[in-house]
Amino acid sequence: MLVKWLHVAAASIWLGGLVFTVIMNRTLRALLAPQQAAQVTSYVGRRMQRPLRYSLYVAVLAGLGNVLLRFNGLSPLLALSFYSTPFGQLFLLKLLVTLALLAVVEYHSRAARRLAWPPNGPVPPSYRRRLIAAGWAALLLTLLLALLGSLLRFS
Repeated sequence: MLVKWLHVAAASIWLGGLVFTVIMNRTLRALLAPQQAAQVTSYVGRRMQRPLRYSLYVAVLAGLGNVLLRFNGLSPLLALSFYSTPFGQLFLLKLLVTLALLAVVEYHSRAARRLAWPPNGPVPPSYRRRLIAAGWAALLLTLLLALLGSLLRFS
């Protein structure tokens, strides 16, 4: 029960932080001059990155812990027959979406660092658009994970 609570709490912190970041970024870009909005969102993003990243990692590890506890270990997950069940298929899909989310988050972090400290002068606007797209992708993948988690809960 503790592992399940930890998974839900950490995932909620991650999702809430993403939603806050999206709302904050959109509001700041609408209210401030482009350069000033970029500086403020960069600062806030750097401050939020570590706690949000830790909450994501805790959510992933606790989610894996939930599955291991549900099936009393790893061996059922290694059987091909597990993935022919509805639960196994949803689990595999959630695992793949989680891996995609982790990749997008890493890309976003690297892109944000490049924007914060451009080595060769100003960064092209297309780079900033890719950073924003990665942020939206992270949010959409997280929402998909929440949906898959709900479906797993009831399968």
